[in-house]
Amino acid sequence: MAAIRDGGADAVLAASIFHRRIHSIAEVKAAMVAAAARVVCLVDHSKVGLSQLCRFATLDLVDVVVTDSGLEQDLADELAAAGPEVIRA
Repeated sequence: MAAIRDGGADAVLAASIFHRRIHSIAEVKAAMVAAAARVVCLVDHSKVGLSQLCRFATLDLVDVVVTDSGLEQDLADELAAAGPEVIRA
């Protein structure tokens, strides 16, 4: 399982893309996602809808996105439509 924590995803574009500002770190995160049988991403709601320089995964590769209750339901639905289960805690 790859657990990508908040510091690992600088932005989540609701259309389905995770980004990271530092290319070498994005490569490591991409390798983690590729090798994992299950991918869980923990991300603060304020990063949803943003974009950054380096993409490391698409949401169809993510099993679960865990975020805080600040994420609006329509954005949670968009994320879920891209593939992962979305948990707002």
